[in-house]
Amino acid sequence: MKGLIRPLSPLNTIEMTNQQNRNIRPKFGLASLTLLLIFLFALPSAFAFHGNRDSSKMAMHRNSNLTDAQKSKMKELNLQMKKEILPFKNTLEEKKARLNTLETAEKPELITINSTIDEINGLQSKIMKLKAAHKQEVRKLLTPEQRIEFDLQPRHEGKKGRNKGMGNGKRHG
Repeated sequence: MKGLIRPLSPLNTIEMTNQQNRNIRPKFGLASLTLLLIFLFALPSAFAFHGNRDSSKMAMHRNSNLTDAQKSKMKELNLQMKKEILPFKNTLEEKKARLNTLETAEKPELITINSTIDEINGLQSKIMKLKAAHKQEVRKLLTPEQRIEFDLQPRHEGKKGRNKGMGNGKRHG
């Protein structure tokens, strides 16, 4: 009987723990490796799914029978809109960085934070209005049939950086 039961000593406990760890490690390693491989293979396809989100013009170019004149005018309108929006977007990013600085200060000033939030909302509103005006200009170029197809195209604008999963490189907010 004495040979069957070994008294537990600190050395025996460590030996048992090491033996248990050796039994667990291969399972954990294999599971981790499997999950890592699944993640790595799924990641590129998740980003490829979103593709180019350059709004209406690209969708219309791919999915309809636009005339060369329509394509040319849409390209011109798109460039004009981007030129108009760029200064607002640049200022918007500056305000967001300023807001981050204000919110993480040692002694944040709520009045200044709220004022910066109002400025950000104002810039976002201006950008949305410019995009809405652009969309209406594009719609004017289309025939009634093309307009229906255009209106049915899914829109992704304003959602960049939101609900896109991990590692999208954009800050939420």
